[in-house]
Amino acid sequence: MASSSDRPRIRIVGFKSQSASAPPDVTVFDRRTSQRADQLAIEKLGIPGSVLMENAARHVAEVALELLDCKPSPRIVIVCGNGSNGGDGYAAARHLHETGAVVDLFHVNPPSAGSEAGINYQTCLAMGIGIHTADAQTILPSSDLIIDALFGTGLNRKVEGIPHRLINAINQSSCPVIAVDLPSGLDCDTGQTHGACVKATITVTFIALKPALISPCATDLVGEIVLADIGVSRTLIGIIHADHS
Repeated sequence: MASSSDRPRIRIVGFKSQSASAPPDVTVFDRRTSQRADQLAIEKLGIPGSVLMENAARHVAEVALELLDCKPSPRIVIVCGNGSNGGDGYAAARHLHETGAVVDLFHVNPPSAGSEAGINYQTCLAMGIGIHTADAQTILPSSDLIIDALFGTGLNRKVEGIPHRLINAINQSSCPVIAVDLPSGLDCDTGQTHGACVKATITVTFIALKPALISPCATDLVGEIVLADIGVSRTLIGIIHADHS
């Protein structure tokens, strides 16, 4: 078992007050509960998925800029999946592009048209941000930072093919890596890897911790953990705890 000194550092951002609900640093949501939280935010609290994505992406961009320490015109590579995790990556790309960063996006397939991720993808295209379709020969360009937005909490299968190659390419880079929600390839519930896994410098996760992030077997993969609010996190934690009481 890992000692307390071996556990990853956890930093909390965006939570406005310490309320009566469980502190976010001791709240852990597994895959199913994370999906339930998203559903409750949209269906019960009436928060559009696009707003949740925007709030998540803003935190990712802020952590990226902090890590880059005001470096002028930094080169940032963002690797995106075609789901909501990738959508966070596309949305973060918009914010970073607006700060003067040179952003290159890589994906395997574009997200579905009309989805929150698809809307952010189309906006990135309209803004002139470079978007590249990865293939078996893809080599990621030299950069100051890589953002991993390939897979999130929903991954429960072996990573193969081009996504496997992209994960290896991320790990072979010499620059820092920020993972969105979880390092791609890491199982949310078990902390085991699915054939390949990104080794992150920082993992920015949302609402609550995930079991994998505090698993001793994943300590070397998750890096520093930044736990970020998406605007209704404490309310969601309170609702879910009440449902289970």
